[in-house]
Amino acid sequence: MEDFLDHLELSARRKIPDTPNAPTLQAQYIYSFRIGQKSTKEKFSFTCKGDRDSILDKMEHILRQVSFDLGKGPDFTTGEITARLEKELSPHRGFFASLPLGHEKLQLYLEVFISVSETGDVTITTNQNIPTWCDDFRNSLYRTLSNAVKPMALSKPDESPYPHNPILGPAEDIRTPFTGNLRDYSGCADEGELASLNSGVLPLGRYAFGKAKGLVKHGKALFLNKYRTGAPMEYNGVLICAPQNSGKTELIIRWAESANQAGYSLFIVDVKGNLKDKLAGKLNGDVFYFSTKPEPRKSKQVSNTHPLSDRINFLAGLAHDDTRNIAQLVAAIVPSEGWDKGENLYYYQNRCIWLGAIIHILKLFEFYFEATKPDGRNMDLSDLYSLVTEEQKLYDYIDAIKVEQVKWKGKDDAPLLVEHWENKISILMSTDRVYGQRLSKDSYKSLTQGIATALEPFSQTGDLVHRIRDTGPGRLFSFEQLGESKPVTIILAAREQDLEDSVTVVSMAVKKLQQFLFERMEVKNPRPVLLLLDETRRIRAFKTNEYITFAREAKAGCVVVYQSLTQCGDEKVIMEILENIGTQIYLGGLVGQTAKHFISILPKRYRQSYNVSVARGSGAPITTHNLGQSLDDYFTSNELYNIPSGEWPALVYIRDHGDKKPFMTDMDNKFFQSKAISSTASKSRAPDWA
Repeated sequence: MEDFLDHLELSARRKIPDTPNAPTLQAQYIYSFRIGQKSTKEKFSFTCKGDRDSILDKMEHILRQVSFDLGKGPDFTTGEITARLEKELSPHRGFFASLPLGHEKLQLYLEVFISVSETGDVTITTNQNIPTWCDDFRNSLYRTLSNAVKPMALSKPDESPYPHNPILGPAEDIRTPFTGNLRDYSGCADEGELASLNSGVLPLGRYAFGKAKGLVKHGKALFLNKYRTGAPMEYNGVLICAPQNSGKTELIIRWAESANQAGYSLFIVDVKGNLKDKLAGKLNGDVFYFSTKPEPRKSKQVSNTHPLSDRINFLAGLAHDDTRNIAQLVAAIVPSEGWDKGENLYYYQNRCIWLGAIIHILKLFEFYFEATKPDGRNMDLSDLYSLVTEEQKLYDYIDAIKVEQVKWKGKDDAPLLVEHWENKISILMSTDRVYGQRLSKDSYKSLTQGIATALEPFSQTGDLVHRIRDTGPGRLFSFEQLGESKPVTIILAAREQDLEDSVTVVSMAVKKLQQFLFERMEVKNPRPVLLLLDETRRIRAFKTNEYITFAREAKAGCVVVYQSLTQCGDEKVIMEILENIGTQIYLGGLVGQTAKHFISILPKRYRQSYNVSVARGSGAPITTHNLGQSLDDYFTSNELYNIPSGEWPALVYIRDHGDKKPFMTDMDNKFFQSKAISSTASKSRAPDWA
């Protein structure tokens, strides 16, 4: 197809005759495509011969070739496509230089909505009338469809002697002509190529192929096993991409059970708040449960006999000079969303500096006054909230530290002077103080309001104060317990309905867990750990590749879960993850950008075609069958949209396994409930830790 800007010129010339007023009218036409202009929703219709899925597939290919953004891609259920293209136009370019378009570059867009009926009727709706583009798109589609595999005769599917909409299985070849649209999975691994995955700890489902009820062929159970180097596959990281209602929760439960039975310790992020009940009685060792669910409002006191949650002190283990871990904790507490540009970025950076300095001051106070802990407990987030909201209390702490640090003067192990951190928060402090530089129009509370809001749940009156202290209802746990001699499971119920409270908690927990992983890197043969991070997008400042790298060094498998790849980050981040993570599991099917990115990391492959041509002359028609092949994408988006492997289909790709072929499995409930699966998993891998 021609470029969008070329079609603007062609359509402008076609629509507006060459008259004295033509340049002005043509400029107005170009302006109608500016971003922000109201759409007139112009319609263009035509009819195609062919299967609707095939038509949609070819349309997607044409649009992506000319850089349209198709969002989630074609909807093969409704037969619709929504696409958008944005272009920058220089008013000094060729034809446009002759128009009164000013001197500034123009940001233009073309938005297209396409609807295809079952009978091949196509309706295109564009934001503005652009007839030459519509003609070009239609002609390109006709050419593409005419070059596609054709049926031998123009008969209806039920009248044709050839298969309709055939599905080519792993390692299969095309043997006959067909009608409709071919879905080609011949590049997937067949069951014989997956023998090394017939045992292991983490189940991937049963090998399967086929979609129609009663026609699905199931094979053996498959598991993540070990690489040829002996390293467990999960240590190289696992990405689970799972839209809603695709079986994600069942997979997490089964992996938790299987890993626990194999002796792993577990850290599980539970976004629904129901995994504790689903796993009750199924796990060995200690099970700790932390929840962000508020106590019932009718209850004035937290129950000591039936606590809703166990406890963890997020500040425990942090030293006054632990700059790196304190900085990570700060990034988890203070939201950066919406504060990453311009003046907002300046305020965000200041908040991070201030909060970090106040934590250092709090830990210095704890260091000097170890013997006089409030209520006999270590400092926690409620104490941090007090310093952030009470200016005088902060000054009292600083002054008390200054008295004590004189006694340490000249010692080799003397802590960094509190004046260093006092200088970091000088903008917060009154000019009555030595380091104070606060402007008269500001107040301490107004400057720290953003930090205080983030810490509010942990204040003396907050919903979570009893869960972040050393003392109180429930059991106190720490992430260091994951390395104990018996399996330990920590379930963090960071419910989505608890909004920012749960995001803050899960972000702090993952950063706190990182400290534990760093410390155990030097331990020989530690107990393996599996991290199941559901809805990973909610973890602030989380860098998947970095986390998986140090988790691997600490002999921990890190499983990140997203609904779609777009939640991982920008294009660069997505590709970095896909090119480096060990295992990718796609539940249900791949659509939109998820399908696009997955296709992009796979190599091109030769795909077969079966062309039939009929030559008509004076005698009887002569039919010729031509079997050919072309170098194309490994999959089409249509093939990834509807994976043919049973009721709960999954597509799995293990980067460094065998010939690096994707394969299909069925994760049906019968598989997860099978005692034979549990037996296979439990016997498959002997423990290699002390």
